[in-house]
Amino acid sequence: MSSPTDPVPDDRRRRVTRRAAVAVAAATAGLLVVPALTGTEPEAAAAELVPFTGCDDVEQWYRDQALDLVGPWGLQGPDAGGSWLGRVLGAPGGQDDALAGIAEDAAESAGEAADGATGGAVGPGETGTNVQEQGVDEPDLVKTDGRRVVTLSGNAVHVVDTDGGRLRSTGSVSLDGQWLSELLLLGDRALVVGQREPQPVEPAPLPEPGLPEPSEDGGSDAVVPSPPPVESWAPTTVLSVLDLTADGGPRLVRTEEVEASYLSARVVGDAVRVVLGSTPAIPFPQPEYDADGSIDEDAAEEANRAAIESMTAVEWLPQRVVRDADGSVLSREPAVDCASLAHPVDPAGLGTVTVLTLDAGAADVPTVDTDAVSADGGMVYASADRLYVATTRGGWGFPVPVDVRIGTTVVSSSTQLHGFDITDPARTEYLGSGSVPGWLLGRWAMSAQDGMLRVATTAESAEHGTEAVVTVLAERDGDLVETGSVGGLGKGEEIRAVRWFGDLAVVVTFRQTDPLYTVDLSDPAAPAVVGELKIPGYSAYLHPLGDDLLLGVGQDATETGQVTGAQVSSFDLRDLAAPARIDTLTYRDAWTDVEGESRAFSYLPERRLALLPLAAGGSSGIVGVSVARDGTLTETGRWTTDREAWVLRATPVGERVVVLAEGAGDGGRTLTLLAVDGLTELDTLPLPPR
Repeated sequence: MSSPTDPVPDDRRRRVTRRAAVAVAAATAGLLVVPALTGTEPEAAAAELVPFTGCDDVEQWYRDQALDLVGPWGLQGPDAGGSWLGRVLGAPGGQDDALAGIAEDAAESAGEAADGATGGAVGPGETGTNVQEQGVDEPDLVKTDGRRVVTLSGNAVHVVDTDGGRLRSTGSVSLDGQWLSELLLLGDRALVVGQREPQPVEPAPLPEPGLPEPSEDGGSDAVVPSPPPVESWAPTTVLSVLDLTADGGPRLVRTEEVEASYLSARVVGDAVRVVLGSTPAIPFPQPEYDADGSIDEDAAEEANRAAIESMTAVEWLPQRVVRDADGSVLSREPAVDCASLAHPVDPAGLGTVTVLTLDAGAADVPTVDTDAVSADGGMVYASADRLYVATTRGGWGFPVPVDVRIGTTVVSSSTQLHGFDITDPARTEYLGSGSVPGWLLGRWAMSAQDGMLRVATTAESAEHGTEAVVTVLAERDGDLVETGSVGGLGKGEEIRAVRWFGDLAVVVTFRQTDPLYTVDLSDPAAPAVVGELKIPGYSAYLHPLGDDLLLGVGQDATETGQVTGAQVSSFDLRDLAAPARIDTLTYRDAWTDVEGESRAFSYLPERRLALLPLAAGGSSGIVGVSVARDGTLTETGRWTTDREAWVLRATPVGERVVVLAEGAGDGGRTLTLLAVDGLTELDTLPLPPR
């Protein structure tokens, strides 16, 4: 195996570039303006997974899907409008676009049932991050235990003490050869997620005594032979476990490498779930060009088909490499064996979604269980007992559910959802799969409660172009089955924000105005729209303040829908049939990263104080917004960093706030300690990227 610093051979580099270009081209193809495939959205439906019978079955499944997509330039598919486009973007179905089934007394009954439904105010999680579900921690750029701060800069992990109102480095460690993306704080351990650049790797042999295959007489005595050592290219996610109590600074305990892309991770108690998505690296040969710059497309396609035919089960699946603190390889084997893998009835891409379960209660945080689904994956949501991965149906080139609308033209799409039971801290168990119409804005569009999954999607509408749909799915016999849905929200618009409060959902859509809808979910068989508020602009993030108040962060806009600047709004939800906006603060020609990154937001309930990054005119900083009990908003402080630096996070640490900013030049980061009152600067500490 080449080291991360080894130069990439020119011919291999060209192959990677071509492969990346094909992937981009495939994704772009899905965004072309094409006629809608159908006049209605696909209905929500079950999408049961089928276990593979063995490694031969794995090979055949992936091979068949790839051969359907291959062309002279790799995986590309025929022209738009053919069977490939229909398969990628989802089959048509039918769903009424009206708000059908809403009883005349829905608003009254929901208002009575939802007294206090918005619950109390929500503060940061135990390690300082603004999390989606209380009790479910999420990875972030900065983590804290209330005094100690652990953060990343370049390929270095820094540990900083904030006691006494000063920033004091207590040590750092460099994790060479990788880019560090985020981390989890697990008591006195840190789990750091990094990526190595794609590099040539040999597929690992199947572990002895081998993975059994059915023999001719129906038994399972046969053993799959090890494949020949063929090089392929694969991105690699690196999980590094650090001991934060070691003398002299953090000490590397263990690393685990998986040839897959990192999607996300969650922590519930001592159980860590890391979700990865892998795409097979098919060794397509470089086409031979004629003197006029053309190629023999028939010959090129035939060569590509041969490359696919040569792939073994091991090469279709991600590999796992475990190293000790010195970097020595402890083991190398498939991250998932053939018997632990399953596939949807309908193809969901050539990728593999793998869920690793790690034990945070053990000193080296080992992986204790692996589960996998043959599908492309992009979005991860987890409650205390359920984990869901959203995938786009059919989608080579569609690894993440995306908005595929250009102008007013909408391409029909559907989203598959794969559910896992994470109740057992030592095991992750597949529960079932389902499909809903349209695409998800993000993980905040999902919510689990009492064995039900609630999903808000933007779907195609023959009459309006788009509309929002809220669907409720239940776990039944290995499937996620629709129990009820309501559509017609935000006709001609797209979802911009969703927040769930028990049996209540608040959905924001936008094109020119900002309709805010309240949806009663108390009857899973008949979710109903209760109230609606139309105002200019939109909220892209919603946060509960308690006392039936809601805070929205987004953009102000003109009556024609042109955004004019960042906006913070407070809403009164005491009457769900008539939600009202109480107050706003607008920052003209400014924007906030909270729109796309909820972890950039913080709310301190005891101080009734919201903290959010704000950028304008080339500068970046932090704004404090106080929320009175009547919902009135007041700016209480503002801090601005150097014009060449960009604020990434503002994390509460005790009675202070730590700001992580990234500078220009070498990409090094800086920590700044602020007083909560007035956001005055107390101390600053550069973080070398090593």
